[in-house]
Amino acid sequence: QWLGRFDNLTLAKGPAYPAFIAWTHNIGVPVKVGEQLTYLLTALCVAGCVWIVTRRRVLATVVFLIFAFDPASFSVTSADMLRDSWYASLSLLFLASLFLAVYGAVKRVRIVWVVLAGVIAGVSGAAFWLCREEGTWIFPSAIVIALGLPLYGLASWWRTTPDRRADRKRLARRGGRVGIIMAVIGIALLGPIVYVSAENQSHYGATLVSDVASGEFPRAYADWSTVRAGKLRPLIPISREQRDAVYRVSSAARELQPYLEDPQNPWCGGTKHCDIPGAFMGFALRDAATSAGHFHSEREVQSFFGRLAQQIHMACETGRLTCT
Repeated sequence: QWLGRFDNLTLAKGPAYPAFIAWTHNIGVPVKVGEQLTYLLTALCVAGCVWIVTRRRVLATVVFLIFAFDPASFSVTSADMLRDSWYASLSLLFLASLFLAVYGAVKRVRIVWVVLAGVIAGVSGAAFWLCREEGTWIFPSAIVIALGLPLYGLASWWRTTPDRRADRKRLARRGGRVGIIMAVIGIALLGPIVYVSAENQSHYGATLVSDVASGEFPRAYADWSTVRAGKLRPLIPISREQRDAVYRVSSAARELQPYLEDPQNPWCGGTKHCDIPGAFMGFALRDAATSAGHFHSEREVQSFFGRLAQQIHMACETGRLTCT
């Protein structure tokens, strides 16, 4: 049944953690033990990074022990059934295994170990991307590793090789190893993401992983938050004044108005102007769209929020709204 019957929460969050729960259940491992094993693999990869660079086993062992006994892994949050702790492990596992794979390819480590690190990097990267919705934050670190290490190796070769013509074949072979490893990482990373997107297309009619992070909903949310009306308030991305301004120019927004401005709306938290904090505004909009009858299918969701975004954008372009 994939992710079950469609509603406004089906594609709100990435499916990696539910899939991880199902997988650990199928192999007979408690999910919290599975999380700890993931974290221990992360600690091992970080220690491997230290060892492969310094060649000091004692130092690498100390690093492993420090990570393995990090008190955060034994906190109340880690003991709860939340995706956050597993996500933290995946973040570091992806970066550490990516470093192992790329550095190993540059330094001509045995290909079997480099490929293994590449597969771990790709799979953990896919799980990371499919776990939460804000994954773009990891791009700078990943780019520094994926591009910085080969460029550093090239610069070192250029500086230390007097007869560059004679060594070009060796440089080409090393570059080929890096290319092969990057291909392995890319396939292992993109494969699961493409698979999830295809399944979502098959079951719900949209080729995306999360309709909170991609598609028309975040576009409409972002466009609405650019409207300038009334006083800006900290942590309130779409205030009552901003909502009122958009209601006047958007028929799609007016469909959401009865729910968003209902004094009984649970997202308001009893505030006078129903100033909904940013952490909850997105779900308030989705609940309002559900009440307005636009969450029967993903195609309908994309169509409605696309219309909302377009109406706000056109009002900004024509000067009917003041927008940043």
